[in-house]
Amino acid sequence: MISSSDIKKYDKSNMLALIESFPKQCAEARNIGEGFKLPKGFKARFKNVLVTGLGGSAIGADLARSYVSGEAKVPIFVNRNYTLPNFVDEETLVIASSYSGNTEETLSAYRDARSRKATLMAITSGGELKKMAEQDKAPCVIIPTGFPPRCALGYSFFPLLVMLSKLGIVADKTR
Repeated sequence: MISSSDIKKYDKSNMLALIESFPKQCAEARNIGEGFKLPKGFKARFKNVLVTGLGGSAIGADLARSYVSGEAKVPIFVNRNYTLPNFVDEETLVIASSYSGNTEETLSAYRDARSRKATLMAITSGGELKKMAEQDKAPCVIIPTGFPPRCALGYSFFPLLVMLSKLGIVADKTR
C-alpha cells in the first residue's frame, strides 16, 4: 500500500491535491460560465462554431463538442493550428481558448479569425488573448490563474459548455 507520505515524497508538483480538487474546479467553472453575461446585442446566429486552442484548452473543446454533438444546432469544430480552416468567415463564431492567454498558435488563429471578420469570443486567465479580446470588444470569459494548464480542464470545458447553451446552440446545461 502506498502511503500519503510516499506520494508527497514523489509528488513535488502536488498533482494529487490538484486531482482531488477537480470536482470543486468544475463547480467553480460552471459558476463562472453561468455568471458571464454576453454583451447586449451580441450576434447569436452562426452557421458553425470553431474553438481554437491547444493542450487542455483544446481537450475541453473536444469534450464539449463530443458531449453536444447529437444536439448542436450547428457544427462545432476544434482547431489546433496557427491558421483556421478555409470555411471560417463572418458567419462563424470563433472561440479562442488559451489558459495562459499567451499560446502562440491560439493568438495567431485569433488574428486569422479577426481578419476574416468572424465573430470572436475568448476563454482565458489573462495574457495577450485577454488584451486582444478587450481591444476588439469581444466577449471574454476570465478563468482563474495559478494552475498548471494541464490541470485546468474544468475551466476550459464548463464555461464553453455554458456559453454554447446561452447562445442557443445547445439546450440549457445549467441544471
